[in-house]
Amino acid sequence: TQALWDGHIGGAGAGLGIIPLRQDNTILWGCIDIDIIGIDLTRLEEQTQRLGLPLVVCRSKSGGAHCFLFLKEPVDARIGIDALTSWAASLGYGGCEIFPKQTQRYDSENDIGNWLNMPYFYAERTNRYCWHNGRNLTLEEFEEYATSMAVTPNDLVSKKNTVTYDGKPVEDGMFEEGPPCLQILHANGGFPDGTRNDGMYNVAVYLRKRFPDDYANRIQEYNVAMCDPPLTIEEITTISRSVGKKQYEYRCRKPPI
Repeated sequence: TQALWDGHIGGAGAGLGIIPLRQDNTILWGCIDIDIIGIDLTRLEEQTQRLGLPLVVCRSKSGGAHCFLFLKEPVDARIGIDALTSWAASLGYGGCEIFPKQTQRYDSENDIGNWLNMPYFYAERTNRYCWHNGRNLTLEEFEEYATSMAVTPNDLVSKKNTVTYDGKPVEDGMFEEGPPCLQILHANGGFPDGTRNDGMYNVAVYLRKRFPDDYANRIQEYNVAMCDPPLTIEEITTISRSVGKKQYEYRCRKPPI
């Protein structure tokens, strides 16, 4: 209700948590919830801009990041979740939570979905603000910016299916016909900190699929291109031997892909 929102923004009431999933199983907004306390919001926003993603970056209650997607008209929750999950992986946070968590409501009145803390609690003194171009926005600035970032369902589908970097399609010879996540990570400078070993495991899987007779001789080139600093020869050898034991698959449910 308006009264509950007034209490949230004014700081006089309880902070609001909202469930994105609507009664007809559509959404008007969604969110990537990156629960890393103290995350660099400037760097995160720059990543979203380089990848051409229509995400609005906010500081969360815990000091992490909420990357909001806003839509001009309702879209099936499954389409929204699919896009947000793909974008989270592109940013290097494939294991984080995506809101909404559900794709449909059932008959039970208690089965309503998971809620997310809203930004701008006690707006005048809030620590849950939108971060844009190196500064935190006022509530009024946030409303204007969020509205300008809203996309249509057609935009959502096209942005999910097109592998882009700096707003341009990615043509990646190193990962030709490979997973879009690896293509985007390559275009974006390689694997984020803390994901080099898991990342290179997936590279080794790709190389074995593409060059089954020669993958072990090629992995060091990809190690240098994707890791800063590169993994040691011993680490790369271990990964290469592991992948060579049997036909492994990509670890799509684990960061960074």
